Amino acid sequence: MKATSVALMAVTSICGVTACGNSNGASQATGKSTTVDITFWHPWTSASSNAINAVIAEFNATHKDVHVDAIGNQTTQKQTIALAGGTPPDVMLTDSTNVIPWAAQGAIAPLNSYMKTNNFSVNQFIPSTMNPMDYNNQVYALPYSVGIESALLYNKKDFKEAGISQPPKTLGELYADAQKLTKKGSKGNITQVGFIPDFPWFDPVFWPLVFGGKFYDASTNQVTPDDPANVQALEFERKFYVLYGENQLNKFKSGFGKLGTADDPLVNGQLAMEAGWDYTDSQYRGAGQPIGVATFPYPDGHPELQGAGLIGPDAVLIPAKAKHKQAAWEFIEWMMSKKAQILFSEKGNSIPSVTADLTDPSLLSNPSDKVMIPFYKMASSKNLGSFPSSTYAAQYAQAMSDEGEKVLLGQENAETAMKNVKQQIQPLVKPTSN
Repeated sequence: MKATSVALMAVTSICGVTACGNSNGASQATGKSTTVDITFWHPWTSASSNAINAVIAEFNATHKDVHVDAIGNQTTQKQTIALAGGTPPDVMLTDSTNVIPWAAQGAIAPLNSYMKTNNFSVNQFIPSTMNPMDYNNQVYALPYSVGIESALLYNKKDFKEAGISQPPKTLGELYADAQKLTKKGSKGNITQVGFIPDFPWFDPVFWPLVFGGKFYDASTNQVTPDDPANVQALEFERKFYVLYGENQLNKFKSGFGKLGTADDPLVNGQLAMEAGWDYTDSQYRGAGQPIGVATFPYPDGHPELQGAGLIGPDAVLIPAKAKHKQAAWEFIEWMMSKKAQILFSEKGNSIPSVTADLTDPSLLSNPSDKVMIPFYKMASSKNLGSFPSSTYAAQYAQAMSDEGEKVLLGQENAETAMKNVKQQIQPLVKPTSN
């Protein structure tokens, strides 16, 4: 789930396939049965489902009234088809970018009544993780496990050879260190590069957040891709292409090996620094490993933006046509408990969505979680943000990406590019009622 940029998930229209319902669901049990069997769909394959399987096994072992049957490898496309077809599972775990479009189509159930009955508060979650879960003042999903892009990953050997004793704290230092860490051969060809702002991919959300940018102004109901901070972010990224030379850099990148392996350019030292997620090259981080971890640098003169970055949670929800909604809520509520959150994080090297669990002693003292400890600390930053969820979020993010890449390649200036985005997206914004 986390490998997908949180803002770029395209959502298939459900109501275009079939009529959407808002059924309250069937009764929880009939006849003599005292156990309700519910079905839970998640996206992990059999090879990567150990953590969620452990959580489900613990729930089933400690709950006699509800039994969970899990089905993995359920992609957004499969989930969308099931929601449209009228026979969805009782619970789904999906990318959070799906929540608002599905809620707008009436395909998933609001959770407010369940939360009110059980005195369940969303204040327990990392604040920004709830942004994609709300639609029309109703909560339609809860965050379960989060991914964050707020780290600077660096090759320790490259730093030592360049005489750099510590990672940069500001973006000015990052740019200066990138120059020190870049090497060229006798013919002027790049043999080692300090930093590439759009590697391994161009991220139209992370960089504006680093600069304190905004994407939407609720007071005017206007999208704000042309926010000055967003423009500054693109201008900063462009500096690296000017520094290295576009053709030289692209030629060098064409020789990079497979990500997450010993041939990964950050692992083998071809690339000295990279903006990284919590899952990036995790097996190569920590003591005795080639990659170090630091908080991503902040803009010069703006220490108040330290710890800025992108956060993207997975979402757990109940389809509107689920047969066993009350039992589904019992499972979802338990998934947010300390027991379930810590168990999933320990088994899956992931970040809990509940703020208090980020500092839980059992999590911080677990040897298998050592490579994650820096990210547990980063996840509590008040400067983490996300792309504003909306029914047009996919188009907005794609426009930001398309225009932003033109800036990096010198085909357009940053201010013009972001004004182009505004012209494309503002007509998609629904007028607010007076």
